[in-house]
Amino acid sequence: MVARAPSIFAPAAALLQRREATAAPTQGQGPGGGGAGAAAARPARPLQQRLYPNLRPVGLDPGAREQAFSLHEWYGSYGMRGGGGRGLYVPNARYVFVRTQGGETLLHPRLRHPALAQGEPVRYAGEAYFESGALRWWSNASGHYRPDPQHAPQAGLPMALFRSWDDVVRRGARPAPARGK
Repeated sequence: MVARAPSIFAPAAALLQRREATAAPTQGQGPGGGGAGAAAARPARPLQQRLYPNLRPVGLDPGAREQAFSLHEWYGSYGMRGGGGRGLYVPNARYVFVRTQGGETLLHPRLRHPALAQGEPVRYAGEAYFESGALRWWSNASGHYRPDPQHAPQAGLPMALFRSWDDVVRRGARPAPARGK
């Protein structure tokens, strides 16, 4: 028999085996760790934060941002504060929104995404529908920024109410209307 020379990967493989042997077993597994559930027990790698640039630069109205509302949540209900802190309004319509680089959510029923963001890159952009301060659904529908559904958590809105652009626009899928109407 011919003796084989040790592999350059042998120290790394031995270290990996020691780590796996000393790792705490996950629920439903024996003392050896490992098994089919080991990969599922590891947390998924979070997506890297992404900024979305304005894909269609247009002439912007410099005074448009003062018309925008900032979105605020209180125990599951939403309110809007006007530019300059004026008034508190209850959202009750479909709004265009952007999540700015600073983390503020700006929205307006008629202004477009680039006007809200002043043409700057944003964390997320889309549309949101409210009924008496309750968020019914929101989507990534934005032709100027085109955010992808994988980065939807960057919007800072409840993921359970998220509808992709395909669901909202192409298929016409809308949530059922509120009861009593």
